[in-house]
Amino acid sequence: MAEGKIRLVVRADDAGSVAEANWGVRQCVEAGTVRNVSLMATGWALSEAAWHLCRETLAPRADVAVGLHVCLNAEWEGCPFRPVLPPDRVPSLVTDAGHFLPMPGDLKARGFSVDEAMAEVAAQCAQLRKSGFVLSYLDEHCGVGWISDELTARLAAFCQSQGLIYATRLLPGLPGEGLDFAARVRQAPTGDYLLVAHPIVGDLSGLSRYLHLRGEPADGSVARERDAERAVLSRPELFQELTDAGAMLVSYPEIFTQ
Repeated sequence: MAEGKIRLVVRADDAGSVAEANWGVRQCVEAGTVRNVSLMATGWALSEAAWHLCRETLAPRADVAVGLHVCLNAEWEGCPFRPVLPPDRVPSLVTDAGHFLPMPGDLKARGFSVDEAMAEVAAQCAQLRKSGFVLSYLDEHCGVGWISDELTARLAAFCQSQGLIYATRLLPGLPGEGLDFAARVRQAPTGDYLLVAHPIVGDLSGLSRYLHLRGEPADGSVARERDAERAVLSRPELFQELTDAGAMLVSYPEIFTQ
């Protein structure tokens, strides 16, 4: 790494969740800013992601890493996710309606089965590969691993067995706040950093209008925030601005190996 430079892993989470996320991620990948795409096998739009995002955008890009975004909770009140496995195979993970519990802390409070969680993780991994995605890393939706040391250890072992980088907690976040990413890069000390984004193309006629937590207003504010993030990350000029600020945009495999 050149003196005064940082290596920046820009990761787009929640691809496959809703179609608007697929479109947003696609724009950011094509702009050259997102080099790591994390997919939810439990999402409402996985099939759409497999057809368009995978075949048309990711498959030709050997420089873009694709990861399993392990999902064991369903925080969005209006469109809760279900497991890949039949709910009766993972009863400690789901509600009576067969959806995941809202937040990781709810799983911890319930006393979930780590065996059931890992069976679901394996099913999610298999589902993404069956859909045509070539995986190189694994990370955790909502950082679910914090709820159990055993779960974290078994996720690490699973990654080792599957030839995946266990990307959770490998890198510190890019310092600072806000959407002026080039300014944040200029202010960051030399090192390796992670910038996690959730880009979507805001379309309140789609499922993104349901992206709100319990108790929060269903006013589309989350969709607007994520659309604003997408608008910045997909600007054609941003890649050069980040480069000029001292960032080298990289994928997880360019930094970490098994």
